[in-house]
Amino acid sequence: MSATLTPQDAPATERKHGNMPMNMVTSYNFYQVDPGFRHLPQPERQAALAEFNQVFQKHQDKLWIRSYSTFGLREDADFFFWNVSKEVELIQNFVTDLYRTTLGRYLKQTHTYLAVSKESEYTRDHEHPPANLRTEEAKYLFIYPFVKTRDWYILPFEDRMKMMKQHIDIGHEFPDVTINTSYSFGIDDQDFVVSFDGNSMEEFVRLVMKLRETEVSRYTERDNPMFVGLNKSLPDVLTSLGLD
Repeated sequence: MSATLTPQDAPATERKHGNMPMNMVTSYNFYQVDPGFRHLPQPERQAALAEFNQVFQKHQDKLWIRSYSTFGLREDADFFFWNVSKEVELIQNFVTDLYRTTLGRYLKQTHTYLAVSKESEYTRDHEHPPANLRTEEAKYLFIYPFVKTRDWYILPFEDRMKMMKQHIDIGHEFPDVTINTSYSFGIDDQDFVVSFDGNSMEEFVRLVMKLRETEVSRYTERDNPMFVGLNKSLPDVLTSLGLD
């Protein structure tokens, strides 16, 4: 797995691994659109979509936001936002303003994952070669909440480090896949939220299959639900939902 240089418009902070800035609050907010919205007259729908996009653009000046379509890929989510900020209040204000819009009246938030990005204790001395760094945004984002067993945490660090090294080495076999790990201990129901940038579903499936064969996978308690998001601008996300 490669490391991705953080986009230029991301908040200034420590950057070392993955697409996500370090030492920040991050959330993934998933939404479903009530079918009733599609029954509104077309001019009302188009005005509502324009209003929704204006709110999105306004908050992009305050926090780092990416939009993804999951329409037709899961029954419990049509699209989601990946938010990164120094302050959780900025994320909350963004969601509040979305719900104040006309489209917001037809939205249901079906999943929300809250976490904090920080450097892993298993990669503090680990550097990706410059050839593995990339700046472009990938086509897909694969996301899942992750919980390890309690037995994992009582193992000696040296034993955990040995198993994680195998995990990391397998990741290096897939340089076009980027991992973004954030921590949820004490602030959400999972231990971590894990997301992967990539341009190939087949490659990601192969990666996950190989990771299932590692020793550390024995200590996985839960790693679902899993989401596949298509990276799109918000207007393109809304178009993909057939709302216009």
